[in-house]
Amino acid sequence: MSTTLRHAPPRRVFLDTNVFVYVFDASAPRKQARARDFVKQCLAQGHGVIGHQVVQEFANVALHRMQRPMTADECTRTIRELLLPMLRVGFSPELVQHALAIQHETRYHWYDSLMLAAALEARCDVFCSEDLKHGQAVRGMRIENPFLDTVHES
Repeated sequence: MSTTLRHAPPRRVFLDTNVFVYVFDASAPRKQARARDFVKQCLAQGHGVIGHQVVQEFANVALHRMQRPMTADECTRTIRELLLPMLRVGFSPELVQHALAIQHETRYHWYDSLMLAAALEARCDVFCSEDLKHGQAVRGMRIENPFLDTVHES
């Protein structure tokens, strides 16, 4: 289990889209429970941060790719209650430039670099995602996989 989830989260934690998707993924019950607890904790303590891209990606998955897609009303309510309270970074030309530099440094995919740039712009200490290399630091920000001990669950 990640240290981020054992203890109170650091001052600012960026949550990748997959954390929110798992909140609704009953096919992975351990990841779902972990995601629900983590999102609840981040909301309650005000430590959770997301960028505009998380909202866009979540809506796309929720409306089209989930086993039981959400209705527009369900998606709207979920975004309003879970995501918007954490939204701290919007799209800007500076974000694009920052993401390009991060992509060059890390060789991560473009959209991952854009998320990392948003997290750094929001001065996050930790970037939580199962899609990037656990334990790596990007410009002083630590990447943690909050689902590390649930890797055998689909």
